[in-house]
Amino acid sequence: MTLGVLMLAAVPFWWGLGFLSAKAQSPVRDVEAMLDAWRDRASARQTLLQIGPEGEAAVRSVALASDETHLRRSRAILLLATIKTSKSIETLARIADEGQPIYRCLAVQALAEISTEETLPVLVNTAVRLEVEQNQLVADIE
Repeated sequence: MTLGVLMLAAVPFWWGLGFLSAKAQSPVRDVEAMLDAWRDRASARQTLLQIGPEGEAAVRSVALASDETHLRRSRAILLLATIKTSKSIETLARIADEGQPIYRCLAVQALAEISTEETLPVLVNTAVRLEVEQNQLVADIE
């Protein structure tokens, strides 16, 4: 009877060790799980900080991945607004310039929220595209 209790008590311990080693090996899976379990952006950011420095790269990867679900990509783009690094701004700028309209809008919103000198040229170039047609300046506001 005592042996059975000891074996049952050891199961959560060994399972926990396996979880930690799997977590250390796959920040992308951790980020995907965090995006799937999204409650709000603040708690998602806290989870991202716990994942570590590899977490930001994983969020950028999900935001750019065309084979990801809409929900994951949208949440990743919104989360990038809280990171405010050059790499996250570059990722958002790329999405704002090349992405599908729904993701472009989210990226522009995230860039506006970051609101640094680095984001201003991207926002201006994304929002207003100027062209010269028949000696007239034409603004294409998107």
